[in-house]
Amino acid sequence: MGSLNRKAIARCIPHRWLFLLLDQFMVSDDGKTAIGSYYVRRWHPIWLICHFWGNPVFPGVFLLEAMAQVAGVWHAVETQKPAFGLYRSVSDAKFKGLIRPGNTIQIRVVLVQYRRGLAEYHGEAFVGSERVCYANFSLASSDSKTSERTMETAHEPSSAVS
Repeated sequence: MGSLNRKAIARCIPHRWLFLLLDQFMVSDDGKTAIGSYYVRRWHPIWLICHFWGNPVFPGVFLLEAMAQVAGVWHAVETQKPAFGLYRSVSDAKFKGLIRPGNTIQIRVVLVQYRRGLAEYHGEAFVGSERVCYANFSLASSDSKTSERTMETAHEPSSAVS
């Protein structure tokens, strides 16, 4: 499988600008790791409004969300259906460094276990070679009708997708 861009990612999960935290997605050659990347834009309103004024830092909770988005896109690619998963748990999350506007984050996610609609993952986030976050998390799959309804109602200005 090749790489997916933002437009292709937006067909897999219901997230949209400002909350689509992936620019590219791919699965490793061995098929065991999903990899996403996100360029932290200098003009994003989160810096202009609140986190933190004059000292912009990418929120740690956004890293966890980016990991879930990588897992969601991976699920959608594997099942050939849009994904709509909800967090069930996050454990052993550690944040090791600051992410600033202008950084590119690489997110790596490994599926640990899947059973009865509950997927358990291990995720890591890197800026360059520095691991800035890692966590274990689980996502519950929503039924396909909810996924389809969510995707149908997800709208976005066309200029914000690319």
